[in-house]
Amino acid sequence: MGLPLDPRTLLETLSYPGLFAVPFAETGLLFGFFLPGDSFLVTVGLFAALGHLALGPSLLLLFLGSLLGHQLGYFWGRRLGPGLRARMRPEHWEKTEAFLRRRGALAFLLAPLVPVVRTGMPFVAGAFRYPYPRFFLLSLLGTLLWTQGVTLLGYALGRAIPGLDRYLLLVVALVVALSFLPALLEARRRVH
Repeated sequence: MGLPLDPRTLLETLSYPGLFAVPFAETGLLFGFFLPGDSFLVTVGLFAALGHLALGPSLLLLFLGSLLGHQLGYFWGRRLGPGLRARMRPEHWEKTEAFLRRRGALAFLLAPLVPVVRTGMPFVAGAFRYPYPRFFLLSLLGTLLWTQGVTLLGYALGRAIPGLDRYLLLVVALVVALSFLPALLEARRRVH
């Protein structure tokens, strides 16, 4: 048996209920940032390619878990936003509002693709009263892109490379490294 938060261990322990619970917790609960999102989705795809999970129900459960988690995070943000505003410096609040007006749509659309950000962005959207219908649409599209795209990537890899499941730890490490790459490139760009 592996580590408790190892994607394989989570899948073997939680099975189909975990397909909903893991993305729900990662996107809807502020402490969910530590869950193995991208590596979990790739592992689900690999398991589906091996016939251990049905692909269609797996994709649906992952999507619903993430989408509903985003909505919970948004409403937690709306509820706790006034308290957050009281604790923030006015210039930081205004700077964040200005960013959301300029780049909020793109940020909310792409947030599911970035670890840790996918946990915090729904809360931020709610706290700053980003228009809910717009947030919902962006959340829906971003969730589709993340859950379906990354899972289908794992599925395609599992179908194309026989025995890939024996190298799951290496695949997971590669996926984790790639998922942090956009944030690292952005940080590097800002430094230079």
